[in-house]
Amino acid sequence: MTDGRFKGGYITRRYGQPAAGVHAVQLEMCWSTYMDEQPPYEVDAPRAALLEPLLRALLQAALDWRPGA
Repeated sequence: MTDGRFKGGYITRRYGQPAAGVHAVQLEMCWSTYMDEQPPYEVDAPRAALLEPLLRALLQAALDWRPGA
């Protein structure tokens, strides 16, 4: 396990099977990066818009990745 301190990740451990070529990634982000942390907990569009290019690049890198390449 890469991050031994991480206590969550049931889905990544349950469904990720690297030896079989099945990889799983879990991304966690603080609410403050994309929404208000006080009721009514609405998405903050300008903050969320700042994340979009980063998330698109991250997802594209995951799609482009090939083990052993």
